[in-house]
Amino acid sequence: MEDLVHCRRCQRVFVRVAKDICPRCVQEIEQEFLKCHDYLRDHPGATVIEIHEGTGVSIKQIEEFVKEGRFQFARGEHLDYSCERCGRRIKKGRFCNVCKKELFQEFSQLTDETNEEPESPRPWGPTRGFVIWERRQQQMDE
Repeated sequence: MEDLVHCRRCQRVFVRVAKDICPRCVQEIEQEFLKCHDYLRDHPGATVIEIHEGTGVSIKQIEEFVKEGRFQFARGEHLDYSCERCGRRIKKGRFCNVCKKELFQEFSQLTDETNEEPESPRPWGPTRGFVIWERRQQQMDE
């Protein structure tokens, strides 16, 4: 069955093929990319703000192009965008190095806490399981 969704950019209803963006918006995004690409070709070393001011394309969309790596061959390797956690300017990935370290430490603490062996719970099931569990506890105590 066909998958009807709302475009996340313009909210029009369309049949989703691959993305959550309708074909009309995909064309608009491509036009915006070409504007940015041409501006960057004519103004090498331009920042995201300068590209925005020169083309009228939103900063958010330009940062998406940078994240997708679409400016690599258009002398756009100097462009940066915001860390998704703290807002620091970065050149690749989703998080800056500081946030990566903090997230890794938080994740490590969570996994350490979950890896601690809890006391063995009483088994579910018929009473025979209870007897086996009691015997096991007695053996462990000895």
